[in-house]
Amino acid sequence: MEEHLQDFCRWLEKEHYKESTISQLKNYTGAFLLWLSGENTGTEAAIYNDLVLYIKHLRKTDGTRLINRKLGAIRKYYEYLKTTGTVQTNIATGLHVKGARKEVLHDLPEKSTLEALYNSYRATNLRTQRNKVILGLLIYQGLTTGELHRLEKIHLRLREGKIDVPGTRSSNGRTLALEARQIIELQEYITQTRPQIIKNLKGEKEHNPKTGHQLFISEQGSVNIKPVLLHLFRELRKEYPQIRNATRIRQGVIAYWLKTRGLREVQYMAGHRHVSSTERYRTDDLEALGAALKKHHPLSEE
Repeated sequence: MEEHLQDFCRWLEKEHYKESTISQLKNYTGAFLLWLSGENTGTEAAIYNDLVLYIKHLRKTDGTRLINRKLGAIRKYYEYLKTTGTVQTNIATGLHVKGARKEVLHDLPEKSTLEALYNSYRATNLRTQRNKVILGLLIYQGLTTGELHRLEKIHLRLREGKIDVPGTRSSNGRTLALEARQIIELQEYITQTRPQIIKNLKGEKEHNPKTGHQLFISEQGSVNIKPVLLHLFRELRKEYPQIRNATRIRQGVIAYWLKTRGLREVQYMAGHRHVSSTERYRTDDLEALGAALKKHHPLSEE
């Protein structure tokens, strides 16, 4: 079986799948083949009903989303078998377990709440001056924490009042307008606050190339700003308990954008690869999901 799975992996490599994806597909497929072996059934002899029985077996331990991921691996495996002539049809084609629950985005922070949060945050030292700039990018541009990590000084175009947000494998890059107040604070941050933070560092951290390029760093010189964000939101929750994290702010920002802008424009501003990712923030959809939340207990099963 292992040799056969290795052939499958080599085929996936030729199809340009990432190493982590190949590893997952191999593991899910291997588990299916072991189950088939226990049922005294070979891959060539397996039929649709065997997959139905396998799904019933998986339901004992797995949720709907995980089951669908495992079915996706089996579907890819049979696609491979077709290329080798081992089978003529893909028995997993079109097989998808329904019932995966959507995340109900309810009680999102309103624009007025986010602006009150921004206006009330006092910048009195290097730490809070940096945090105020971070907060502005979360509230007015709806950035993710990953995007905050990847920002560099070259991404700022303050003369034009814009910021370039680099894309990733899961998000599109985009250029967003800055608020007037942000331009002033960003200018102060990159000319005074940030240089002072770096100046206060000692040893190798002061001369770390990444420290020199990355827009946000900790007061200890770390380029990992997760602890910075952790402490920031711990502080904010004292007065605004509904603002749990950066994701919560982003959700509220995108929902507000959809009230005042077109769907495709918001898709671009949010950096979503697919418009379906943006549509889930539509006000009418959120209200419908909210009603569903009230009607059905979140732990109930269909």
